[in-house]
Parts: sequence; C-alpha cells; structure tokens
Amino acid sequence: ESRVGDVFTLGASSWRIAEITRDQVRVTPAPGHTGRLPFWHGEGEGRPAELGRAIGAFTRAVHEDPDRVAEMGYLDERARSNIVALLDAQAEATGVLPDDRHIVLERFHDELGDWRLVVHSPWGQPVNAAWALAIGQRLTERLGVDTQPVAGDDGMVLRLPDTDSPPGAELVVFEPEEIADIVTAHIGDTALFAGRFRECASRALLLPRHDPGRRAPLWQQRLRAGQLLEAVRDQSDFPIVVETARECLADVYDLAALKALMTDLSAHRVQVAEVTTSAPSPLASSLLFNYTGAFMYSDDTPLAERRAAALSLDPSLLAQLMGTLDLRDLLDPEVIEEVVAELQHTRPDRRARDDEGLVDLVARLGPVPMADLAERCSADLSADLPGAVERLGERVAVVRIAGRPQLASGQDLGLLRDGLGIPVPAGHPVTGVTGRDPLTQLISRWARCHGPFTVDRLAGCLGVGAATAEGVVDRLVGQGELVRGRFVAGDRAQYCHSRVLSRIRGRALARARQEIEPVSASALARFTLDWHGVAPIGARPSLRGADGVLEVIETMAGVALPASAWESAVLPVRVADYSPAMLDELTSAGDVLVVPTPTAGAADPLIRLVAVADLGLCSPQSLPEADAGAGRELIEAIGEGSVMLAPLAADLGLAGARLQEQVWRLVSQGLIAPDGFGPVRAHLAGGSVAHRPRRTSTRSRARMARYSLRSASSVPGQAADLAGRWHRCRPGTGTPAQRATGQVELMLERYGILVRTAVADEGVEGGFAAVYQVLRSAEEAGKVIRGYLVDGLGGAQFAAPPVVDRLRQFADGPDTAGWPSGIAEPSAAVLAAVDPANPYGAALEWPDQEGASPSRAAGALVVIADGVLLAHLSRGGRRLSLFTDGLPEGVDAGRAATMVTSALRGWLGISGGRPVTVEKVNGQPVHGLELAGAMRAAGAGVTPRGLRLEAEPPTGRRDATARRA
Repeated sequence: ESRVGDVFTLGASSWRIAEITRDQVRVTPAPGHTGRLPFWHGEGEGRPAELGRAIGAFTRAVHEDPDRVAEMGYLDERARSNIVALLDAQAEATGVLPDDRHIVLERFHDELGDWRLVVHSPWGQPVNAAWALAIGQRLTERLGVDTQPVAGDDGMVLRLPDTDSPPGAELVVFEPEEIADIVTAHIGDTALFAGRFRECASRALLLPRHDPGRRAPLWQQRLRAGQLLEAVRDQSDFPIVVETARECLADVYDLAALKALMTDLSAHRVQVAEVTTSAPSPLASSLLFNYTGAFMYSDDTPLAERRAAALSLDPSLLAQLMGTLDLRDLLDPEVIEEVVAELQHTRPDRRARDDEGLVDLVARLGPVPMADLAERCSADLSADLPGAVERLGERVAVVRIAGRPQLASGQDLGLLRDGLGIPVPAGHPVTGVTGRDPLTQLISRWARCHGPFTVDRLAGCLGVGAATAEGVVDRLVGQGELVRGRFVAGDRAQYCHSRVLSRIRGRALARARQEIEPVSASALARFTLDWHGVAPIGARPSLRGADGVLEVIETMAGVALPASAWESAVLPVRVADYSPAMLDELTSAGDVLVVPTPTAGAADPLIRLVAVADLGLCSPQSLPEADAGAGRELIEAIGEGSVMLAPLAADLGLAGARLQEQVWRLVSQGLIAPDGFGPVRAHLAGGSVAHRPRRTSTRSRARMARYSLRSASSVPGQAADLAGRWHRCRPGTGTPAQRATGQVELMLERYGILVRTAVADEGVEGGFAAVYQVLRSAEEAGKVIRGYLVDGLGGAQFAAPPVVDRLRQFADGPDTAGWPSGIAEPSAAVLAAVDPANPYGAALEWPDQEGASPSRAAGALVVIADGVLLAHLSRGGRRLSLFTDGLPEGVDAGRAATMVTSALRGWLGISGGRPVTVEKVNGQPVHGLELAGAMRAAGAGVTPRGLRLEAEPPTGRRDATARRA
C-alpha cells in the first residue's frame, strides 16, 4: 500500500521511499521527518484453544458475578464498565453468552431476506477454521450451494438461502471420530492449502530462480506454484503435497482441540444454544466485519441479466469469447437509434438554430446532403436555408459528392479535394491538409458521427470505391479506432467507431441494469392480474365458452375457495360469456371434478374444482375419520362407486332436513362430493350465503330451471342440493416427493412468481421447507431461477426465466407522478379477496390505513387499479376499507372513491350479485364523510343506513321506468 515519497520510521531513523521496482523498495534517509511505523499483519494464526477456553470461562464468571470485573486492577473504571455493558447487551440479545460451556448459534435475516448464521465460539481460529470447513462441506452436500463460511477467533459467519426452518444444532455437531476425516479430505480445496503449498515448494527448491543473486517477485512465485500444484494435485503421495497437508492440519488447524470440543458436545458438557434475532447481536456485529461471502449462480437467467452480464465485459474479451464481436442480441436497437440521433444532430434539442449553428454542424459532421439539412435544423432555419448559405459566404460551400449536392465547411475543401477528388468551388480559398492522409481523416470523422455501418454504405456516402474504403477501414480496425463485429440485424460485416460503440454500450448497460432492478409491489399486482386473465370492469376477458372455463380451472388447480366465490367472483371475471351451464357441461362430461376440502362450516364449504389429470395431486393425502353413526353408515353405503342418495337414505332411515344436514356435514369434512356443481349451487341458493349466480333474463331462468329439474333426482320431493350422483372422496396419490414436485409445478403455473408468503397461504403439506427443496432442485436443473424479483419480498423468490421477462414488462413507468405505470386513467378490477389473482394479504401485505380492517375472507371483495389496492369490501358490503393513505401522487381520495363506486356497481352487473349497503368507510359512518358526495355522484343511492350500491339497470328497463314516471 506504499507509494514513492512516503516516509517510514525504522529504528531511530526516518526513511523516504525513493523507488519501487517489481521486487525491491529503495529508500533514502529522511532526517527531521516523522514517519509512520510499518507493521505486518502476520499470518493470522489466531488464539490457541487453551486461551479460548480461558476467555470463555472468564465470560461466564463475569456474567454470573459482575463484581468480578472490579478485581481487575489493571483496567480503569471505564474499561471495566464497558466489559460489563457489552456482555449485558449480548445476553439481552441472545439470552445465552458464548463461553466455555455454551456455543451460541445465532440466526437472523440479512437485507435480502436470506439467513445469516453466526456461530459464536470463543475457541480461537485454529479450531473455528477447521470447524467451519466441515460445516461448509455439510451444507454443500445438503443444499448444493457454497456457503463460504468465514471463521475468526470468536466464531464464524455463513449465509444460507431462505427457508422456513433453517438448520439448527444438527448443523454444527459432528461425531468426534468423523470430524478429522472430513477436514482432512477437503483441506486440499482451500485457499490455505494453495498458499502453504507455495511456501513448501519454495523451501524444497522446486521454484528455482534464474539468477540466484536476485529475488523472485512474489506474484511470479504464486503463478509457478499454482501451475505446479495443478500438475501434481492428483498425485496424493507427492512429498510436497503431503507436507503441505501436514502443515495445514497440524500447524494451522488444531484438530486435537476440535475433536475434544466435539466430544464435549456429544457428552453435553458443552451445549449449543439456538436463537433467532431480528438484528445482529453486538458480538455478531463484530464478526460481520470480516465476512465477505457471496453467491454466484451460473444457470439460465432472464434476458435483462444476460444483457447486463455480457455488456459488463470488455469488447475485446467478448470477441475472444464469441469468436467475433456479435452484439446483435445485447444492444437495444432503440438505444442505437437514440445515440445516432444525438451524433447526427437530428434530435430536436441538438439541431442548428442559426447561421453559426449551421457552420458548426457541417464542421462537426462533414459534408451533409442538402436534402437532409432540414431535419438537422430548427424550423426557422430550415425555412431560410438558401439565405443562410448565401450569408455565410466562404465559410460554407455546396459541393457534389456521390452525385448529390452537399453542404460542406469551407475548412474541409482541401480535405475533400485531396481525399475524394472533389473540385473546389470558385472563389473559395483552400487550406493545406495536415496529419493523416485525407481519405483516412474523412472516413474516421464519418464513422465518429454514425452508428454501426457497412463498407458499402460508407463507400456510397463518400463516393469512393468499396475496395478503397475497405482498405482504410481495415487499417483503422488494426489501430483500434474502429471495431469489427455484428451490432444490428444483418449478415454482412459491420463496423463501428470505438467511441460510438462505448457510448452505445454504456447506455445499453445502464438500461439493462435498470431492467434487472426488482419491480415494485404494484408491478407484481399488475402482473398477477394479467397472468390470471382477470379483466378490469368495462373490458371483456379473452377466454370464452366451456374451453375457457376448463383453462381457468387448470390454472387454478389445487386452490380451495369458498363455494360461493367460484360462480360469483372467479369464473365471471375470467370468462367473457360465463354461464353455469358451462361448468355443468364439464362436470357431467367428467373433465372436471368437485373436490371438497375440510372446513369449519357446511354453509359455504371450501371447494376445489380440479381437472381429472390433476386429481391425484390436488386431493388431500389423508382424509379425516367420519363421525360414528349416520355419517359413517352413509359413507359405507355409498361404497366405491357413484350413487344416487335417495335410495340409500331411505334404507338408512334418513330423509328431509336430517339427510341434508348429514350430507353437507360430510361435504364440509371432505369425505363425500357430488359429481357435478349443481347441488353446490342449489345448496348456496337455499342457505344463508349472500352470493347468487349472475342475473339472467326470464327466459334464461326458465331454461335453467328446466335444466335443474332434469338433472335432479326423479324422486318426488327430492331436495335440489341432494340431486345427482355422489361419491366418496379419495386421498391423493403419489409419494411425498412426487406430490411436492407436482404441487410446485401447479403453483408456478398459478402464480408465475412464487414467494414464501404465497406458499404459506396455500397451506401446502410440509410448508415452505418442503417446497423449497423442490425449487432448489429445479433451480439446479435450470428450470427456475431464484432472485430478488419483487422489492420487499425477500430473497426466496422463484420463477421461470421467461416469466421474469414478462414480469418486468409491468415495471413502473418513467413518470414518478400519477399512477405507477404512468397511464392517465386506469380501469379498476374487482375480484374476490380470496382469489389467487389478488396478491394483497398473501404475497403482499395490506396497505396501512387507519380504521381499515381488510382480510382474505369469504365473500369479501377488493378493488385494484393499476396494481394499487383502492378498497376492500367486507362480506355483505357493510364495511368498506378505502386505502387513501397510499394513493399515487395526484390521485385524491374523492377520485379513488368514485373509481371504487363505479367498479363495484359494474361488478354487480357482471356477477348478478344483490345490491349492498355500505354503512361504514374506514370504521366511520359513511354519512358523516366527505367521500359520500363522490360516491353519490358515481351512482350510489342514499338510504337511512348508508349508501346503496346496485347494478345499473339495462337501457331498455331505464327507458320504461322513465315513461311510467
């Protein structure tokens, strides 16, 4: 770290550095100067295990009796109080102090959401370093990633991917007999081994010097030692390899003390205390200063990361990697056009505005065709170009190049004459040409003012032969002024000036880096709605017919939703012409099955609509036992097939309300299910659930009634919610590993971006820990990537690379004011709060709003506009949570209330829901709020209880009402 001129103090004299060569530092006396004392860090051998045990015992004694510190007469009062305060703060943070009887395993999340593990061990670096090597190897075998542990005298630090259940004490405890074998087997892969090998080889005279009288530079010794090590690495009996291993294991590491520590851990004389903290403890903070771990992923990455990674390389290095410099897939054409517009002064703010600007323009660009001057000049100057040329006189001249009249600078006439053979116009003086040959100067300037070009284009613009131009271009390429490669679409060789290419690459790299930044929460919400095909109010979904319903069900496979939500809030917002007959068609054909899920009540049971191919994965792996009595008898009577309930009920003595109660209790327990959705629809219509199928005309209702009667049991008086055939539910199939893999594939298909909170909301068997193992294997296979994709959701985010590119299409727009995407007036979407397309309350947290009480409850609705959550309507519609605190800049509460009211009225028309009366907004009576005026202006009616929201009547009905009035 020293430089020439620095002054050092050695002994009693001061010395100034006079020269630094590759292997020597020459100094001269510097009397009268006070220099700094040079120092050597040493080899970092660390404290011995005996001292570590003594420090641990001292820590325990002081913590048990703080008065022991007062016995240290060699410390002043402030030092003693600092020791006590530090130990008290550590004990408060972790509960247990690391001492000679306790190893503390501290866990906390870092800034990216990954686990940071700190093992507090006072046993010194010789023990901790060997121990860290074994721990790192164990984690590599289990997780398949290099955790890069860093050890010191007071413990070690390592980093792990985010999991529900991070490793605990089992991570650090080894059998005493195996710990030495693990360290010995993997010592050869460490940097310590490589460094010690160089020293051993040098001592053994295996790194000879050409001149014994001169020192060999250290960096050259490293290179030669590395080559020697690679040559003999496979020869385990090579003497220097053996000596290096012995030196590392015996002189650097203290394996005997490590084995003794493992023996104490096995005998519980030393215990491991696990603690999870929200922030690093005081002792952990000191250890983190030496931690520099990093992860590197080499699997498939999205387009933005590939661009950023490649653009960060030097062009010459890229050429070596690719054989030729092919940047067609890396350089954004828009960036090239933007740079060319600046170079050619066609951008409005760079155009010439007056006569002087016109002179500067042709001096900088060279000759410009007269037909192209207008797009490089302001409107006023373009209208008077002939006059401007005449006024400038000898400073500019019109010459003919390649058969076209062009405006050139008067200073370039000699260059054009000598380089291109252009005659000088009469009356214009000619100056001599200096420097390089004229043609090279003209081509170099032309390249500096243009983007990527071909030789034919260059030759055509300057009016020279292609062979002549190619010879000059090749010479400039050899000099490094031009770069040969592929920069834009086309198969012919292209060239670009090195400065221009650097400018394009810099701007493309900045754009690529901006693309790989994590997107906002609103961007995730926009992506999720688009991923599920949820159309905003006023727009029609893209899916249609029974095929569209089947596609939705396949995407939603495995999702358990309240039965009332499927036909009121899920299918209508995804299928443009949805009608209940479409779902009945799929269930009657056997393409879709109704799978009930154990739930708290039978009034609105949780239902999964599952395609037949996904039944084994979406069914629970185990089913509860039926209650003794009529329920068990009914299940046994149903048997293995699909049966009508009426004959069985008669044999069992069940009828009427008792039969209905018993059947739907079994449905709520997930034990039996109807073959179609008709009984579920009838059960909801006859219960207390407020949701009903969408409105239909009188003729449609009559047709549906006939359809329901035909599909019902032929037994007179049979209840509609018991109609049709019924069957026993079967548990899911497949091994746990197969089920976990299949469920992860379904969730990736459903969400696109899979995060921890979304998995928790799914209630997957085994939790996120089971899912993470599958995701990690998929990541290693290159099927998904793990990255920081959405801001604020931690590091455990997984998606397929194409999905990441699609997510970034919904990133916030360039405008910082207004709606996040920059659009003027977005349309609002209304969907069920429990809908997987609603990320709020699952992947994203609910916005903070005083008086609001949102939840993902059955029957509740949310209103989302441009990814921003505007409102949450409770079941029944009495409480409206309006999120006015987090509105975009420029959007006031009144505007949000208007959008919410219009969206909810539109949704009631789509779903056929009954009108709702909003009594409270954010916990306050609605009649006392200023927002009530905006809601009334948007069509809300006034009642004594609150504001009534109902669907706007059809045009014909409204006209008839007006005529009657």
